[in-house]
Amino acid sequence: MGRRISPLAARKMFRGRSLFMIRNQKTLNMGREEKMQKDQPNIVEKAKHLLKATARHVADGMKEVSKNQLDTRLSICNECDLRDGRTCTHPECGCSLIRKALWHSEDCPEGKWPKI
Repeated sequence: MGRRISPLAARKMFRGRSLFMIRNQKTLNMGREEKMQKDQPNIVEKAKHLLKATARHVADGMKEVSKNQLDTRLSICNECDLRDGRTCTHPECGCSLIRKALWHSEDCPEGKWPKI
């Protein structure tokens, strides 16, 4: 059997929410997390994408975008649903947003960045 919680502790923990609401919220959150993890590239795919991006960057002469272009790209990324912290979670990406946005040779996998 599980650990028993005193009624007072239970009231403080739930703060007016029913156990049914809490269970449903946990189920919804688990569903979202599983979907996000399923759609994200795994570590091997991320390594492949980084290797290809690095090759494109070197072939492009290791050019970087201007400060203005970088700010524009990152502001678009900040509004994107695929952004998770400093990483793009697109299945064809998984890159560090700052690095990807800085490299002239790279584009948004969703096509949201303006063409240079």
